[in-house]
Amino acid sequence: MKSRRAISILVLAGLVLSGAVLAFDPNDAGVPVPEPNPGEVYTVPNACVTINGVLGSGSADWAWTTGTIPGYRIFRDGNPSSCASPKSCPGTCCTTSCAFDAYTIYNTTGAELCVEADLNVAADYLHLVAYDGVFDPADICINYLGDSGSSAGSGSTEGLSVTLPAGAGIVFVVHENTPGAGIGDSYLLTVNGACGGAFAPDLTLLDDLGRSELCIQKSNGMYQWTNADGSVYAGTGVVANGGTAFWTLPEDPTYIYATYDSRRKRARAYFTNSDDAVYNSLVDRNTTNNPECGSLIEVEPPPVY
Repeated sequence: MKSRRAISILVLAGLVLSGAVLAFDPNDAGVPVPEPNPGEVYTVPNACVTINGVLGSGSADWAWTTGTIPGYRIFRDGNPSSCASPKSCPGTCCTTSCAFDAYTIYNTTGAELCVEADLNVAADYLHLVAYDGVFDPADICINYLGDSGSSAGSGSTEGLSVTLPAGAGIVFVVHENTPGAGIGDSYLLTVNGACGGAFAPDLTLLDDLGRSELCIQKSNGMYQWTNADGSVYAGTGVVANGGTAFWTLPEDPTYIYATYDSRRKRARAYFTNSDDAVYNSLVDRNTTNNPECGSLIEVEPPPVY
């Protein structure tokens, strides 16, 4: 039987020193975990995405972002999430700011599915958390889907599985547990289920007042909506009428309806996310001068005629 978890030789799980959880603790609940088999690296079965990363520097294998979770992190309860037994956010822990890398992968199958992921770490313990579409470092329980329960390190592998709706994006976050202890550590993240590749939009709409941005990949309907506060919503919708109309799927909690006048190069869109009670709109009177997707900027109000 393969061992997916590891414990320090000194069996110090849960040990706290001067108010900070030590870097080599696999979890915060003191839950014992088996030692890994020496030299073996486990990956999720039938992985369709393989990411070799370095914390703080992301990966050449997949589009990534990196940053810092300010002042706290997920409480590692020793209980890995699974599709058969989902769990709510276990809460936060500690008063530390932890570095993270984040990767977004899309479910382009057209059906709800179970997404599995494994994280293997050779050195210091790193933790794996999954989010539905959006990861907000300032509120790490928002959009929480699941986590690995215990952290992977010293050659061990930890994993999770979560249910992802059709057309949705899943954000995998790999983070350290003690500030600075995991920076530069190598890891291997493997995923099965959601296999949608890097987002490559070919239509970017930017609100004239800087309130919002909508990016669409017309070939497959993948979208990314960004609000002026930096919140991002992603998924897959429907591109219709030769690319002049777009709307999200009924099961998507984010409702977007957009129209694009390809002759006059103008666009209008409406956005609602009832789960987050967020409402916004977009008016783009000249789509030819928009920056690349992800470059939401403050702009001067358009002239009034």
